[in-house]
Amino acid sequence: WGTQGTNMLRYMNLFKFLGFRKVCSEETARTKAEPEDQDYYGMGSRSARHTLIAVTGLVFCTLSPLITVLCFINGAVCRFLYSYLFVYSETKKADLGGVFWITQLRHIQQGLLIYIILMTGVLLERANSIIPGVVAGSSAVVWLYTYRRFNHAFHLENLPLKDIKASASVEKRLSVKKQYTQPELIHHEDSPRARKDK
Repeated sequence: WGTQGTNMLRYMNLFKFLGFRKVCSEETARTKAEPEDQDYYGMGSRSARHTLIAVTGLVFCTLSPLITVLCFINGAVCRFLYSYLFVYSETKKADLGGVFWITQLRHIQQGLLIYIILMTGVLLERANSIIPGVVAGSSAVVWLYTYRRFNHAFHLENLPLKDIKASASVEKRLSVKKQYTQPELIHHEDSPRARKDK
C-alpha cells in the first residue's frame, strides 16, 4: 500500500516541475512536467499491475485464504486513491478504458487456468487417490469452453454487420438546433475586441 501512497504524491511530476522551474517559467515547467510517465503510471500499466494483484489473490485464495482479505483491502485503497488522482490531479487522457477492461477480463480468465492447474497439482500430491485431482483438472474443459466463448461469441471490439444494418433502419432523433455554435466564438458587443474596434 506504500506504493499506492507514493503514486498519490506524484513525486516524479513534482521533481520534474522543480527541475524545469529553475530554467524556465513556472507555467512552462508545469506544462513540461505533465503528463506522467505512461510506461509506469499510464492506464495500461496500472491496469496490468492491478490485474496481477487480483489474479494472485484468485490463484492462492484456497491455499491461503487470508490473501483475499489483503486483496480486498488493496482494492479499496486503490479505489480511494486513484479516484482522486484521475479526477483531480492527473491530466485528461484519451479513453482506452474499454480495451484495458477487456484485457483485464481476459487475464483474469487466464489466471483461472493457473488456479485450476495449481489446485489439480495440490490435490494430486496430497490426496490419497487420483480422483480429486482428476475431477479438479476436468474443470479445465469448462474453462476452455467459457474462454473461447468470451473471445469469439462476444463482439467486444467491433459491431457485427447485421447490427449495423439494423441500426440504419431505426428512426433517428431530430436535432433541436439547426447548427451548433460554440459560445466562445460569438462576437459580443461588450468583448474587448469589439470595444477596440469602436
